[in-house]
Amino acid sequence: MSPSAKVRRACRSLRFRVRPFQRVGATLGAAAVAPIVPTRLDPVLSRTISRAHLAIAPRTRDRLIERMRRNVGADSGLDLSDAADDYWLQRVETRWGQARAISITGWNPEVALTGLEHLEAAHLAGKGTILWRVSSHCAIPLNQALAREGFPAVHLSRTDHLLLGSGPLFKERIGPKVAPILRRGEEAPLLERVAFTDNSAPSAIRRLVTVLRGNGLVTIVGDLSTGRRNHPVMINNEEISLANGGAKLSVTTGAALLPVTVTRTAPLRYRVDVLPPLVAPSDARRDAAVVSLIEQFAVVVADLIRLDPSQWSQWRGQTS
Repeated sequence: MSPSAKVRRACRSLRFRVRPFQRVGATLGAAAVAPIVPTRLDPVLSRTISRAHLAIAPRTRDRLIERMRRNVGADSGLDLSDAADDYWLQRVETRWGQARAISITGWNPEVALTGLEHLEAAHLAGKGTILWRVSSHCAIPLNQALAREGFPAVHLSRTDHLLLGSGPLFKERIGPKVAPILRRGEEAPLLERVAFTDNSAPSAIRRLVTVLRGNGLVTIVGDLSTGRRNHPVMINNEEISLANGGAKLSVTTGAALLPVTVTRTAPLRYRVDVLPPLVAPSDARRDAAVVSLIEQFAVVVADLIRLDPSQWSQWRGQTS
């Protein structure tokens, strides 16, 4: 290996180790100053930070555009340059919103909810409800909308949520102390957060089964590949692996499986769409039913991406 290659590798390793500390420091620092920043300035602040980031790291934007193009195709008719800019703006808005959410003033964006009738019908059926969420930039609007409508959720997420990509030192010593603070805004509207690791997934699933058999509401992010068993599907022009947890849980318990999307419609405004339930063929065997549900969910993800690629948060690492 050449000396220059060794230097590049060392720099990448250093960035990997330092980035989590930067992220935590920025979030806690923003939370400290958020109460004195008027909410009406949030859009200007987010737009300024986003533009500055893209000016400093233009290759980040170029890589994002190329990834979007691979998925939707070069002849999609979409303005992927604008989509990439909007993607980064939403990332910045989300980070700032998360900082506000853990500050003393909290964060309360305007959230509209559609499809409440699907949620109510599933609840009346009495077998529990699973909201299978398409990855969006921010989960707080969904959690707030559900709590407001009287459906506080039990959410499944990894123990290292918000710590992914961190080194062992940060994850094992510092992360467990600061992660509960960082997650406070997301978790406040929840009824419960069920955390799991690769080793503890079975016990987490047993807890969710108990919740569903009590006619409770469970939320799961559906378009990640962090599960122990994943199924490859075509999402537009790309093959992407999706975890089978939500589908398997629905087939096991008989709970309704409702896709849900969270769309940013304007600065500080979101729309939560609860879609009609996914239903497997009545004569399908267990494994075939799970695959059918995953493939139906993949269509929901693909439709959202074709409508507005900026709304999907997994472009930079579908397995994150």
